[in-house]
Amino acid sequence: MTLFKYTPIEFIPSCIENGIYASRVDKINDPYEGRGIRYPDQYRVVCLTSSSYQMLMWAYYGNHKGCCIEFDVSGIEAIREVEYVKEFHAHEDMTTEQVVESLYKKGYEWRHEKEYRLVYHGPTADKKLWKENGENVFLLAPVKKIIFGYTSEMDENYPRMLKFLKEYNAKHEEKIETTKCRLMSNRYQLEGDKQFSLEAELQSYKPTNSSTMTNDETIQQSFEEIREEAARVLFRYGSAFTDIVEKPDEKHEEASRGLFEFAEKIKGFLTKKIDNISGIPSRSDLEKVCGAFTGLSHTMYVYKGGDPFRLLEDNARREKEIKTILKIQ
Repeated sequence: MTLFKYTPIEFIPSCIENGIYASRVDKINDPYEGRGIRYPDQYRVVCLTSSSYQMLMWAYYGNHKGCCIEFDVSGIEAIREVEYVKEFHAHEDMTTEQVVESLYKKGYEWRHEKEYRLVYHGPTADKKLWKENGENVFLLAPVKKIIFGYTSEMDENYPRMLKFLKEYNAKHEEKIETTKCRLMSNRYQLEGDKQFSLEAELQSYKPTNSSTMTNDETIQQSFEEIREEAARVLFRYGSAFTDIVEKPDEKHEEASRGLFEFAEKIKGFLTKKIDNISGIPSRSDLEKVCGAFTGLSHTMYVYKGGDPFRLLEDNARREKEIKTILKIQ
């Protein structure tokens, strides 16, 4: 059996050398995952999917500039399909074994991810399956294929990764297959480009205009795009912040997902070296913006009544904080 992992392209060498990165349970993008777990550093989760050309997944995990890596997990019988549920059970009252079992469950609105998982619990983990490298933990599994995103060439690491894979395949008998996403001509769907080749891609690669800019200028441009999109997101979903009080039975799924996706985009921006660059807010302020969008997303999904004035006050506070930091009118 093979399964897939969406990741930034800069992590391709690590995936080939180490295997599949296991995320700390309190660092996964669903805030419910680590809630109430007393020792979150003992729990790691390998998150995979059976879907390699899912448009939403490409948007979530790299904005189409990343890659999707196919791993051979045929010898790892412990990997399980995630069960999507509508009720959350607090971890505080669970035993260690129950916590591990709960991490194979996820909120129902994530069902389109078609996720598979393997949970690592440090004290009880089968060490034959895992590679521990300092604080990092990896599931041992070979890479079979790399699928580059539709706009991977916009990532500054793209030519370096092409060269790395070309050299790797030249040295190893077991080759890693490569391809790149293309848009289907007759429907809204991605597929692999059958004409793609590492050799030809390296020869034809032309840096985008952004490569002629300094690093600070590139980051400034990226921030301006973030700021403009933030304004659009707030305008698009702003009415949902008050509508939810009048219609508490509706989950406002679209608003919740859109706000969450944008919070993830800000997290991606925060991985850059943004400190002390003119015109960009401090890292701590941008973390507040990210937290505010995450909070709004969470409200859209879980609110089922309660104190409406407190809810409206909290949402207004979050929106004001975002606009103040990003200087949005």
